Amino acid sequence: MVTLKNKNIIYKILVVLVVIPIFAIFIQSVILRYDYKSILPDVISIDNFKKFFTANYFKLLLSSILISIISAIITIIISLPIANILPNVSMNHRTTLYVIFLTPILVPQFVYFYGIQNVFAKTGIINTHLGVILSHVIVMMPYAIINLSNDIVLYGKKYEEVAFVMGVSDYKLYKDIMLPLIKGTLINTLGLLFIISFSQYFITLMIGGGVVKTYATYIFPLILGNDRNFAAKATFIYIAINIIIYIIFVNSKREVTDE
Repeated sequence: MVTLKNKNIIYKILVVLVVIPIFAIFIQSVILRYDYKSILPDVISIDNFKKFFTANYFKLLLSSILISIISAIITIIISLPIANILPNVSMNHRTTLYVIFLTPILVPQFVYFYGIQNVFAKTGIINTHLGVILSHVIVMMPYAIINLSNDIVLYGKKYEEVAFVMGVSDYKLYKDIMLPLIKGTLINTLGLLFIISFSQYFITLMIGGGVVKTYATYIFPLILGNDRNFAAKATFIYIAINIIIYIIFVNSKREVTDE
């Protein structure tokens, strides 16, 4: 039986396992020169971080953040009605619908997006920002639907029945009752979707064709390159952005819950 003490120990171990790699990346990013005969690095500096805030890098970063925000918002808008319908269908049909909506994460991405690439090419949105955003939406929809439908199943049915008896319209039901109830989950899901979108490399490269560049497509070649110091800087900034986004959305969820 797992006691509270054991849970705390496991939690601390998991935190350490996450923190140590991030700390190692930061150390690598500030070391400019290291003599293998020395215990301590010869030169430590954070000056090279300034390179990432020049016009080109900053523009790339803002573009990636904007793509991720738009993708996350569109995913929420599409997934919310679907998540609302799922609890109201029979169990057999619900299972079938779940399988259909989960296809992007059940099927290997290369196989799935090879077909998507052909469709996008025929419709003329390949190698465009629109194509990249839609591809991110397709990837993120399963996560959004699962998160939102779980909350709606938990709260929705009984409130729908009461609202129906009291003659409340569908619009007011969702505007005044359902959305406030699941607002915390919406905020949490939005943050999760942003992080998923921001980290997409293969899909962005496949659909964007190298024309649409994001921060993920920028740092991946750096990691495979020889300049480990520069790659560590880029990776640390990437991690920092995700942590900041997570903190923002977690705090927003807490404020909503406290209300």
